[in-house]
Amino acid sequence: MPRSKYRSKKVKHEASNSKLYQRWADMLQRCNNENSNNYKYYGAKGICVCNDWRDFSAFKDWADRNGYQEGLSIDRINPEGNYEPEK
Repeated sequence: MPRSKYRSKKVKHEASNSKLYQRWADMLQRCNNENSNNYKYYGAKGICVCNDWRDFSAFKDWADRNGYQEGLSIDRINPEGNYEPEK
């Protein structure tokens, strides 16, 4: 079965059960998966995830450097903008 251009290889690592990993996976789903319940609010409106954050390790490194802790959320500053580090 061919892979979607948005689907990455399944990689098992210690963070795959973390809340941060789930937030990352959900972010990718709502922006890239037309079958996602929330796609109409994100991907269908052109909201996407920056290239750097398509890799969980890079996303986690950014989150850790910027003070992410369990219980916090990661929100876009501009509700019409993409998921990307603040510029």
